[in-house]
Amino acid sequence: MLDDDKHGFLDKVVLVLNLVFVRFDAFLNNYIELTFLAAFLMLFAKFTYAQFMFTSPVQALLALNALIVASHYVYSIVYIVNDYLDFESVQRLKAERGKYSFYRFRPIIHYNRSIAIVLCSTALHIASVLLLSISLTHIVWLYSPFLAFLAFVHSRSKAFRPVTFTCLHALKYILFFIFLYYYSQYMFTHYTLLAFTALILPFLPYHMITYAKTKTQLWQMSFHRGIKLLIVVLFAIFIVVLVLLSELNMILPFIKSLLITSTPFLVIRQLLRFLLGAQNPDIYTHITRLTIFFFASLTLLTIILFAML
Repeated sequence: MLDDDKHGFLDKVVLVLNLVFVRFDAFLNNYIELTFLAAFLMLFAKFTYAQFMFTSPVQALLALNALIVASHYVYSIVYIVNDYLDFESVQRLKAERGKYSFYRFRPIIHYNRSIAIVLCSTALHIASVLLLSISLTHIVWLYSPFLAFLAFVHSRSKAFRPVTFTCLHALKYILFFIFLYYYSQYMFTHYTLLAFTALILPFLPYHMITYAKTKTQLWQMSFHRGIKLLIVVLFAIFIVVLVLLSELNMILPFIKSLLITSTPFLVIRQLLRFLLGAQNPDIYTHITRLTIFFFASLTLLTIILFAML
C-alpha cells in the first residue's frame, strides 16, 4: 500500500514536470549534454586566449544555463511532433509495463493526444522561439520548422530512424553553438568552430549505434552498410579536423579541454552504472540517474567557471 502511494505521488510529480518541460527526462539529458559542450567550449576559449565578454562567473553561469534551457524549449518541437505521431505505436506497449512507463507520463501520450495539451506544449516552444528571436537571433525562426520537419520524417520513416535520430542530435548541438556564438561573439574564432566540429563528430555515430541497438535495428536494416560507411566518413572528417587543429597549434588546447571536461563526466557515468545498474528498468530509475547527473553537471560547470573567471 505504501509503495502504491509512493508511486502515485511520484507519478504526479513526473507528469507535472513533463507538463512544464514537455519531456522532463529529455530536459535533464539535454542539460547534461549541453553542459558538457559549454564547459568544453569555455575551456577551449580560455586556453586559446579568446576574449570573454563575461565579467563574472555568476554572470557566465546564469547566461549559459539560460541558453541551455532555451535550447531545450526550441528543440522541444521534436518531442511534440514525435509524441503526437507515435501515439498509436506507444499504445501497443501497454502490455510491457516497464517499457511503457517511459512513455505514459508524457503529456501528449497521457492525455490521449489532447489538442489542449498539444497547444500548450507548442505554446512553450513558440514563446521560447519568440524570446530568442527578439533577444538573440532570427535564425531560430528558420530552425524551428526544419526541426519539426525532420521530426516528422523521423516518426514516419521507420527504417531510417537511426539516421534521422543522429541528424536531430547534430542539429541540437549546432543550435546551442549558434546561440552561444550570438551571445558571445568575441569568444569565438574559426579555431572554436573547428574544435566544436572535432568534438561532436565522434558523438554522432555513437548516438546512431546506441539508438539502433536500443531499437534492435542495427543489423536488421537493409542499409546497414551505408551506416558503416557514414561512420567511417565521420571519423575520417574527425581526423582531418584534428590535423587542421594540429597545424594551427590548437591540438594542445583541444586535448586539455577535452580531458578536463570528459574525465569527471566519465567518472560520474561509471559511478551511476555501479550504483543504479547499467540499464533503466523503469522511468523512476531513469529520472533518478539523470537527476543525479544533472546536479553533478551543474556543479562541474560552476567549478570550471569560477576557476576560469
